[in-house]
Amino acid sequence: VEWDVNGHPVRAAGTLQDISERIQSQRALAESEQKYRSVVDSICVGVVMLDANLRTLAVNRQMHEWFPGVEVGSRTPCYKVLTNTPREKACHDCPTRLTLKDGQVHEGTERLILDGQGVILRRVSSPVLDADGNVIAAVETFEDITERVRAEDAIRESEARYRTLFDSATDAIFVHDADGRMLDCNSVACERLGYSRDDLLKLGPHDLDAPEYSDAQTERAAELKQTGETTYETAHVTRDGRLIATEVSARTIEYSGAPAVISVARDITERKEAERQLMLSERKFRAFTEQSLTPIWVVQDGRIVYCNAALAVYIGVRDAAQAHNARIRDIVAADDRAELEGKLNALLLGEVEAARMVIRFSPGPGQVRWHDAQFARIDYEGRAAVLAASQDITEIKLLMEQLDAERLRDSLTGLYNRRYFNEVIAHEA
Repeated sequence: VEWDVNGHPVRAAGTLQDISERIQSQRALAESEQKYRSVVDSICVGVVMLDANLRTLAVNRQMHEWFPGVEVGSRTPCYKVLTNTPREKACHDCPTRLTLKDGQVHEGTERLILDGQGVILRRVSSPVLDADGNVIAAVETFEDITERVRAEDAIRESEARYRTLFDSATDAIFVHDADGRMLDCNSVACERLGYSRDDLLKLGPHDLDAPEYSDAQTERAAELKQTGETTYETAHVTRDGRLIATEVSARTIEYSGAPAVISVARDITERKEAERQLMLSERKFRAFTEQSLTPIWVVQDGRIVYCNAALAVYIGVRDAAQAHNARIRDIVAADDRAELEGKLNALLLGEVEAARMVIRFSPGPGQVRWHDAQFARIDYEGRAAVLAASQDITEIKLLMEQLDAERLRDSLTGLYNRRYFNEVIAHEA
């Protein structure tokens, strides 16, 4: 500007500079900062920037909601406002304090009461560097991980309960994948087979079976794939070569997010021995009954399910096979049926343990054989039944009738004697 002698401007000169790009850059920066602020304020993670003295330089909305006392530009350090119980100095393990010291990322957790609820916050501190790489501040994020921690705790508790049940089971338990790689086993499996857990996990399920059962492995695998479960008997081989009779119940499961198979293996050595002893006992029983001259039979559902050859003779059939499945009411005299069926029902219902009666068999037309029969309740092939044994008393019965007749008739004339008429008169009176 030029001025005259009186101090008035007479002309002016100037320069023009295009600052359009600078204005646009400033606007873009402002828009970017606004976008950044919108994003940071909208996330559910608390964010705070702290200077070297742990004073607040910036804070987002979530952080302000959790800690209403925190203010940007305040000279109050974070350890007095970012907590339920203000402290006199920063914690020795404070992530921000460590970041400001070494320029590294640090994290930690803190349990606080927010809005009356106990929460667990994950704190992660990251350095803010100047152009020369010096740490001038730290950004600390607070993430509410309460639900995640509770879920993780629940999973750990569930796994602990699973492991307790897994290891306290009385049966051996194995878990293997679809390729036969052993994934887990319980302590019973290790103790029974004589392996350490590490050594047992190196084996596959097929390595445990005795060689004579190997041919059935393909069939079992196919059934497991088709139905999702299978049960079979095998023999496991211990580390020292002993064989253990085993019943395996296997089914498909999901284990650690992948398909797998869990097998529960039960030692059935005692059961197999009991079955062997039972078989021997049955053989002895059958050998005894087949050679016995005393009729012996088993009744179930009102029919003969077993008898020896001696009974066949008395009921008029060719052999024991022909008597099989015959109705008991069809082989005794009609007058004996009601009483016999009543005794059999009482035995089957458990009302009595044993019974006895005289019954009549008919081995042929016009023939009658009297038998003194004894009955007892038994289990036959897993169901209630009645075991019967009888003795032929026909000769005794006829002898008694003969003696009775001789007692009432005169030995010379064959006519009724005085004793007979006295008994008739006494009976009618």
